[in-house]
Amino acid sequence: MILSSLALIILNYNSYDDTVHLVDQLIEFGADYHVIIVDNASPDGSGKRLMSRYEDMRIVDVVMAGVNGGYGAGNNVGFRYAEDKYGADVMAVLNPDVEIPDLGVINTMHETLMSDERIGIVGSVIGDRESNADLNHSAWPVVTARQFARKQSLFSRRYAVPFECIHITADIVRVGCVAGCFFMIRTETLHDVGYYDEDMFLYNEEDVLGIKCQLKGWKVVLALSCAYFHNHHDSDGILTFDQKIHATNASYVSAKYVCREYYDGRGLVTLWMAEATNMLYLAAAYFRNKLIGR
Repeated sequence: MILSSLALIILNYNSYDDTVHLVDQLIEFGADYHVIIVDNASPDGSGKRLMSRYEDMRIVDVVMAGVNGGYGAGNNVGFRYAEDKYGADVMAVLNPDVEIPDLGVINTMHETLMSDERIGIVGSVIGDRESNADLNHSAWPVVTARQFARKQSLFSRRYAVPFECIHITADIVRVGCVAGCFFMIRTETLHDVGYYDEDMFLYNEEDVLGIKCQLKGWKVVLALSCAYFHNHHDSDGILTFDQKIHATNASYVSAKYVCREYYDGRGLVTLWMAEATNMLYLAAAYFRNKLIGR
């Protein structure tokens, strides 16, 4: 399949090893797409190392964002670069810590996107290393303000909104949102929905894209016949208490913005209650671990 109009955007922030692993894998597939690495002002110098490593690689471009404006802003740099330089009609967002088993996954997602001119976004199934599908984290519906606020709770997050879909074909289902770690989007759709919202620094970008697509009449779909692996490093239990507090607070700030801007202020009271509960839970866990010497 000809993929010359496809640009794969990889946002690097202090993740040199993961980024290299993914990019080298994409190079090995031997397709004619464009790989755009955007370094989001990594303080560890990984951006310059990536630029040096791939300076002679024809299908790879390394772009230095200059400042870290957040996840959405960094990916927007890649989107605009790919469109300006290559005229890309389709963009893919890939987090550095995803692993794609073969080129067939990319081909299937691209074919799915092209199968209907009103499909704006396509995602794929997240699987584990034993090939078990995790549909709840692969896609979910556009939820109400209260449901969105409740999702921010550390207690209810593990029981996320159940997977819901409408079958288009046996292998393609319509959903509300797809996981942001790997998906494809038409450039036309990006224009229509206004790219990522750069007033959000991190978290909840998938929900906002789903809301925007719903408002503009774009279909968001999941390709059931292919899967990839997402290697969540922060799920290994190695975060410090301060890091957990920082991550929870960043998620709360983002969720508060989403409630105000995309739910007309609804859900804020529920969100505040969820955040207060999160802080109490983390504090209790911290003191418990101190008492038992962990």
